[in-house]
Amino acid sequence: MFSIIIPSYNSEKTIGKTLASILSQTWTKFDVLVVDNHSTDKTEKIVKSFNDDRIKFYQIDNGGMPAISRNYGISLSNSNYLAFCDSDDCWDKNKLAMCAVYVKKGSGFIAHSLRLTGSPSKLGLGKVFQRKPARTFEEFVENGNNIAQSSIVIRRDILDRVGLYSTDAKFIAVEDAHLWCRILRSGENLAYISSSLGSYHYSSTALTFKANQFKANRALRLEYFPNIKPGWYKYNIATYLMRKNMDRRAFRYLMSIMLGASTSIELRLKSFFLLVQLWFR
Repeated sequence: MFSIIIPSYNSEKTIGKTLASILSQTWTKFDVLVVDNHSTDKTEKIVKSFNDDRIKFYQIDNGGMPAISRNYGISLSNSNYLAFCDSDDCWDKNKLAMCAVYVKKGSGFIAHSLRLTGSPSKLGLGKVFQRKPARTFEEFVENGNNIAQSSIVIRRDILDRVGLYSTDAKFIAVEDAHLWCRILRSGENLAYISSSLGSYHYSSTALTFKANQFKANRALRLEYFPNIKPGWYKYNIATYLMRKNMDRRAFRYLMSIMLGASTSIELRLKSFFLLVQLWFR
């Protein structure tokens, strides 16, 4: 029923644990496609050491774009439902079984909460994927992307309708959010499982947290909601400006968030936390 797609690159330290967590699933109707970007470490050896016919290993030159690896995995898969997991994340053993319940109810776009492991950002990242994500496009615009890549299950016909992950360089670091926007805008609502069914590993070197996410988020906004600067977007700008030591500009954005009539309590608290940091810098 499920094809699980895992992009990898020099993942020898983590991919063994990732695959072990997937093979421990109580729901056993799945296959795994590891799409590797020609790793130079022992990633291939570790993947092939698992004596399980459900695991397939492929290599592709993705030019530094994980979206290309995910799209290649999608093209090779045969299942009607596609699940995605990063090579340093892990699933609880009941993850697929829980998702299968929603599949049987007719859901085609499913996500769940994830526990955060590793070293969280000093800029108030917190348990980012334990917040309730947007179920509709309107909620996505207002609240931003709280949909974790490693929690997603998508029915194939949805991708046939809206397209695969964008390989446009301007969306690197937010190619997942770009796809979620297209899915939600098409009228497909997200089915959300509030239980934590896995763990998301935060790494300070992760692509998602590099400075180019700021430019990518701007490109995303200009394409999908050019006339709106929601609070989460202003917060993203403020954290970027703080990394660049542009504190006065960051202060203005944070105060704009604090004074916004529709700003959530959580975002106000995060913004206040950054304002305190600015005060003592």
